[in-house]
Amino acid sequence: MNPSSNRTKKLIFVTGTDTDVGKTVVSTVLLAHFRRLGYQVRGIKPVESGCERGSNGELIPADATALAKAAGHSIDCPFRFEAPLAPAAAAQLSSQPAFNLRTTLKHLEMACIANQLVIAEGAGGLLVPLTATHSMVDLVLSCRASLLVVARPGLGTINHTSLTLEAAARRQIPLIGFVFSAPQPLDPGRIIANAQAITAITQQRYLGCLGPIDALEQDHPTTIPQELISAIAANVNATSSPP
Repeated sequence: MNPSSNRTKKLIFVTGTDTDVGKTVVSTVLLAHFRRLGYQVRGIKPVESGCERGSNGELIPADATALAKAAGHSIDCPFRFEAPLAPAAAAQLSSQPAFNLRTTLKHLEMACIANQLVIAEGAGGLLVPLTATHSMVDLVLSCRASLLVVARPGLGTINHTSLTLEAAARRQIPLIGFVFSAPQPLDPGRIIANAQAITAITQQRYLGCLGPIDALEQDHPTTIPQELISAIAANVNATSSPP
């Protein structure tokens, strides 16, 4: 993708400190929110492993399905694997085409041309292998997206989140900040203490905590942190009102 192109400002890449930390929940909430405001949005899961087989034998990507529902379009997941492993390992056990970086970059570029906001959700964390020679961070660097990091708010998050943020900063990836996703209620004091510690270590912005919602089924979540909404809107040169 052209580094001078404004199209890349529309592209937000969502990564996590681990698998199952809430990347899909955060991504779907953001897609649904900006779609309600009138933006043309697209949710892409470039690669997903651990897909189940449908009645016709097709691989069904659960995360990509949730993104598509929130954004109001068909499922957009170019590379799908059945084994619940990192994409590089899952591809070796599959007859499906292995992940291709060039194809994925072109796909993301075309999505940015046609939409006002594109959210691409990664698989696992930044250093997850996509192929023998590329990891998720190579995709983020190559597509020149801004990065949003999703993390758990509880015990252990200071180390995990700080390592992820530092790995991104060391590679000069533009960072929007980090957001917590809490599937269950936690003591607000603990959440704030952890967030302040991470900010002190990394100098990166804390964008709030997405509290418990009816995960991927709630059409109008009311727990979206305003800091997160404002940061995404500012990143894509958007406003809080419809285009």
